[in-house]
Amino acid sequence: MLKKFAAVLMIIIGIMFSGITSGKKMSILQNQPLFKLSVDTFGTKHIININGVSLITDMDSSGQSETSLPINHLMRSGVNSLEIYVFPDKPEQAINHNARAKIVLSVASNTTPGDRINIADIVFQGGYDELEESVLNSTKSGKVDSANKFNKDKNGDTEIYDIDFLPVNNYKGAVKLVRKINVPSTLPLWAFFNSDDLPDFDSMTDDLYYKEVEGLLSVYLEVQSALENRNVESVMNIFKERNAELDSAFYQPKGTYDKKISESLTDAANDDGLELVELKKEYVNFTVEDNKKLTSLTRDDFKPAISFNFKTGSGSQNYPLIFRLYNGSWILTR
Repeated sequence: MLKKFAAVLMIIIGIMFSGITSGKKMSILQNQPLFKLSVDTFGTKHIININGVSLITDMDSSGQSETSLPINHLMRSGVNSLEIYVFPDKPEQAINHNARAKIVLSVASNTTPGDRINIADIVFQGGYDELEESVLNSTKSGKVDSANKFNKDKNGDTEIYDIDFLPVNNYKGAVKLVRKINVPSTLPLWAFFNSDDLPDFDSMTDDLYYKEVEGLLSVYLEVQSALENRNVESVMNIFKERNAELDSAFYQPKGTYDKKISESLTDAANDDGLELVELKKEYVNFTVEDNKKLTSLTRDDFKPAISFNFKTGSGSQNYPLIFRLYNGSWILTR
């Protein structure tokens, strides 16, 4: 009787596990997703953004460029925006008919990072009179199923929207391509999405503008002073939000990015082959991201304010710091 009961129990357990494995597949978006944006361009000046934050700015139209960038720290669960600016060589000219630009949003699970699946893209090709024709090779709009390799599904959990075409007011002849994608995932909502909108710095008087610069510069100068005095630990509290969110974005143990930035800054401060570049109010300006939520102070050619030059030869080692504004306070967030 006991053997018979055990056999029946094993059958029941087998049925239970069979039911679990034969049910709906888990979405890759719910299993520690790792998002990347792959970029492939040729023959055009371009800017690549995700959610209004610049990833790549390349104003050299010669040659080809190809790269792939992790973007978890800029993504949200919900509607995300892929954006490409495509420029002609000079304002009011036509875009090079050989120009092309392709950006691809893909995802893998942190548990199996080699198994990457494309979600959606924007594929632009120059040489067409109508902008709609220039993106015909892009992913079609509609709903797709993240649990089935993002194949078309009218009941899918992910939605790919049409590509919008926007003029670039300060560069006639250029075009901005925008594609929104509703991607539900387990990513938390990063603090900068709910930050204050930045003021319109360009419309300010010079006196007010430089007063605003001084306010943010004071934080930079704390970091600058710590580097000069080789005391990086004294300013690590400034990096608190940035490092905590990066740990979370890339599924790292708490303190991972604290350690990384501390070691990098300490090594630079103690490297006799590097020289910290002087930092003053008149050397920097605001660089504001398209989303009007993030900004940084940059030098000429948009180089970061915190910078080391190599004492011999050319080149520099830079530390971009990106801030948000919340209730009147500047917070380092990226």
